Amino acid sequence: SERYGFGVKEIHNNLGGMLAEAGKAEEAIPYLLRAVAIDPAYDLAAKNLASAHFTLKRYREGLRWFDRALEVEPENPVFRLGKARAHRDMGQAADAYFAYMRVWRADPRNETLRDEIKKLVEERFGKDSALANLSVPAPPVPREDPFGEGFPEAGEPRGHQEPWAMGHGRNPALPPDPREALGH
Repeated sequence: SERYGFGVKEIHNNLGGMLAEAGKAEEAIPYLLRAVAIDPAYDLAAKNLASAHFTLKRYREGLRWFDRALEVEPENPVFRLGKARAHRDMGQAADAYFAYMRVWRADPRNETLRDEIKKLVEERFGKDSALANLSVPAPPVPREDPFGEGFPEAGEPRGHQEPWAMGHGRNPALPPDPREALGH
């Protein structure tokens, strides 16, 4: 398989992805775990694990796998959008809003994204809310807020930075290294 440009991790990821898309998310998870066990930095398999867990309505587990994928590729809009949708589905409107806005900052003309944000805001604040009347294109969201504290990651309190976020150790909220779970 290596001579065709893909290896064992890709085979496991592809099998897991196909099973998940066929509505067999529970069966997909072991294949995806094997892919991540082979290469812990394999962000696509982590994203597929997140999606499989969401299909099974295991939102917290899925959110942890999106965080794992984002550790490898922090600005990936697909991973960020998945995280926003996870917070939305978990009923965490504020975290969802900040996560959506981070994605929208990179793609302010995305009408589908705008509609998702609008629906979230309408559900939380009502249709008459000024926030619900988002226009396309949106004004760019500043990199820093007016108070100079920056935009927090979803779930992070303002002005607080966990030691792992500064490069000290591993994020304890993430799933353990799958190699440990598989006995490697």
